[in-house]
Amino acid sequence: MIGIVGLVLKLCFIFLLFMLEIPMHGPKISDSGGLSRSHPQAPKSICLSLHGMTRFFLLAFLLLSGDVELNPCPTSFTVCTLNIRSILHPLHSAAISDFIDSHSPDLFCLTETWIKPTATFTEFAHCTPPNYSLLSFPSTSSSKNTSSQALGGGTGFLIRESFTQLLISHTEFFSFESSSVTLKLPHSKISIFNIYRPPLSSTFSEPFSVFLDEFNSFHSFAASALHEFITTGDFNIHLDNHSDHATSLFCHRLT
Repeated sequence: MIGIVGLVLKLCFIFLLFMLEIPMHGPKISDSGGLSRSHPQAPKSICLSLHGMTRFFLLAFLLLSGDVELNPCPTSFTVCTLNIRSILHPLHSAAISDFIDSHSPDLFCLTETWIKPTATFTEFAHCTPPNYSLLSFPSTSSSKNTSSQALGGGTGFLIRESFTQLLISHTEFFSFESSSVTLKLPHSKISIFNIYRPPLSSTFSEPFSVFLDEFNSFHSFAASALHEFITTGDFNIHLDNHSDHATSLFCHRLT
């Protein structure tokens, strides 16, 4: 019953707005000279004022009918992060798509994408879910023992297409990969920094002391933004093991 009443109110509102669009002129009478004249009418300023006030009260009345609100906007921002170990792998990209279908995150941060700079448009298309765009940052680390390019590494973002991407500067570090994106929100903007630090077993790993120093520099750079930011990724640090020396040092730097 309430739904029917709301529909009737909206139809009445549309009809009245249509009627208000009809020019407010009196009937025209032709004189002997072939000219036309109108009956006297109210001053134009009064008509416009009444016209605007009527629209205002009709709009307020419609909004009070129960199921209408002004320009609803998202009230939350959801971020996921995952070490995907090759998003180009069909099973991995399918798993990502299934998760996105179920949860619809606004942003999916990926590490170890294993995407090479030579990746083709077709490869990107096959691993990008519908209504999302893939922003890829291939690894450019060089092995200490060879000049060949790294087979692993790489970071990226899957961004829901309703968000506008803004430009942001990037800073490179030796001990970890870092990528970032800034998104425009309804009333603000937010920057997301995605980090991948290779494990100690990797030929691209740097001493932990180097990582701590560079992470301090990174954190100072990220904190210089005049808006909110998020840091996520795969640090290859066992934060659940409080007795681990590296964990203790890293947590101490965060405080």
